[in-house]
Parts: sequence; C-alpha cells; structure tokens
Amino acid sequence: MDGGGAAFGRWSGSLAKLMKMIFSYRVAFTLLEVLLALALFAISVVVLSASFVNVLFSIEAVKVDHALEQEMTFVRTFVLTAPDLETLEDGGEVSTGGLGFARWEAIAEPTEVADLFKVFIKVIFEGQNDEQDRIIEQSLLLLRPSWSDPLDREKLREVTRERLVEDHLRNRPL
Repeated sequence: MDGGGAAFGRWSGSLAKLMKMIFSYRVAFTLLEVLLALALFAISVVVLSASFVNVLFSIEAVKVDHALEQEMTFVRTFVLTAPDLETLEDGGEVSTGGLGFARWEAIAEPTEVADLFKVFIKVIFEGQNDEQDRIIEQSLLLLRPSWSDPLDREKLREVTRERLVEDHLRNRPL
C-alpha cells in the first residue's frame, strides 16, 4: 500500500504543478482578444443605431400618412355628399386642418350596372412653407340613382336581366 500511496502523492503533486503552470500564464486577456471584442461591440452598436433610426423614420412616416388620410377623408365627404352630377364634376376647394388648402376634381363615369358610377377623384394639396404640392388620385364606386338618366337606367336593367337569364340557363343542372 505504501507504493500505491506514494505514486498517488507524486501524481497529485505533479497535477497541482501542472494546474498552477496553466493558470499562471492566463492572468489577463491577450491584445487580440481585446481587439476582437471591441470590433464585435462596435459592429453591434452600428447595427442597433441604424435600426433605431429606421424605427424613428417609420414612426414619422406613419404620422404623416395618418394626417394625409384624415385630410383625404375630409375631402371625400364633399365628393360623397354632392347632390348631383354637375356639382360633383365642378370640383371644389376646401381649407384643411393640417395640410393647408386642397382643390379637388372629380369625373364620374357610368358602369354596366344601373345607377352605379365609377368616380375618379384628384385632390391637390397646395404646399405650405415652400413644400411641394401633393397630388392624390383615388377611384370610388358610388351608387347614385339620382345621377342616372331614366332611359339609360332602363336599358342597363334590361341588359342585366338578359345576362342573368342567360347565366341561369347556362348553369342550370340537367
């Protein structure tokens, strides 16, 4: 047993010396490790900063689009409440809250459905403080029986009836 204990003592002593030797050389980081850590930190700061700036620009764009949509809704109310076709096609001017002065023009075209009109709206927001004018174009489908000519309405209804009958006969099960 003495021989085994002595061998163990020699191994444990040399293991302790080996561990001491390994850890004595690793007291601090090397210059390469410090430079690599700084480079990774710099890259991450640049990426996060760019992301933050993009988020700020996106928030500002959403605010501007929201204000523009509110102004367009305001102008659309004038178009939707036009009592007759002539008044609609004359256009109009309105002072808006946030974007200044707006002029609108509209053209209404009848569709293949009786009393249904496709209305093309062009709204020009005149720029404030040397800003450039903004032009927004939209199209709407409006059901306006008062705008239709009674003879044209009856012709369109007859064409629609004929088309529905043909579709029904074509798709009728045997």
